[in-house]
Formats: sequence, structure tokens, C-alpha cells
Amino acid sequence: MPAPSGATEAAELRNFMRGKLPCHMVPDFFVFLDRLPLTPNGKIDRKALPAPVRNTVVQVVEVASLPGLEQAIAAIWKDILAVEHLNPDDNFFDSGGRSLQVVQVKSRLEESLGIELPVVKLFQYPTIRSLADFIGAQAGEEDSFHDKIQERTRRRLNARANRCADLEEVKS
Repeated sequence: MPAPSGATEAAELRNFMRGKLPCHMVPDFFVFLDRLPLTPNGKIDRKALPAPVRNTVVQVVEVASLPGLEQAIAAIWKDILAVEHLNPDDNFFDSGGRSLQVVQVKSRLEESLGIELPVVKLFQYPTIRSLADFIGAQAGEEDSFHDKIQERTRRRLNARANRCADLEEVKS
């Protein structure tokens, strides 16, 4: 197979494989070769294979320039993925994310936004922009997204105050 010219072909191949394989089986990197290196016995010489290099063009987008919800999601992703730059259309898994890290993202999003987010939605909406659009659409279906966040915060603070009061009674 002739060597394709880079990121476009890798993205097309990755998209094709996503339609055929579970997401955890889609490779993170592709290495295109004119031919496979062979040993004198005609077998693939694994030691002679080149190291994989990510074939992506990085478009740097400052997190601060993103809309509020996208900014919050991007900040959490950057922290969990330990990356410097993220594009709103970058796929979480293509950026190095793993399924166990999805649970961390879910937890941090729920804590910071005061919402309930099923884990499956993070797999269905794997980009910052698509996830922000989903969360925003869910917020639009409710009377007031901010009122809901304030109510949840109020309930948490009341529960915490009640626990402190119970501890004070036990000490007396």
C-alpha cells in the first residue's frame, strides 16, 4: 500500500474503523509504509518497524476564548488528559483519553456544573463542542438551568450544615 500523505488519510481510516470496531479497539496511531520490513525468513521484522508518530495538525485554541460551557469542559479535559492544547472538535479518545478517565470527567463535570450526566453520554458526545451542545440542549429543556444548579448547591449546603449540627449535638 503506498504511503498516504498524512493526517487526512489517518482521520478517514480512523472514522472507517469506528464504524466497524468498538472504540477501544481503534488504534491511536497509524504508520503508513510502502512495504513491511521482512526478516531473511520472510516474516515481519517487528524490530525494524518505525515508531508510531501522531499524524495530526494541531490547531491551537486558547481555552479562555471558548464559550463558558466549552471552556469548563476543556479545562477539565486538559487537566485529566495532561495536555496543553485542545481544539473544541478534538475527540477525547483521539487526544489520549481512556474509558476509565471518562468516569473522572463525568465526576468533575457533575461537581463543577451541578448536573447529572450519564457516562454513556460522554461516549456519544466525545468532543468538547458536541458535549457542550448536548449539555446546553438539556439545560434548554428545563425551566432554568441556573436555577437547578443553585437549588442543588443549596441542598448540598443544607445537608452539610445538618451534618455539622449533628456532630455538634454528639459532642455536647
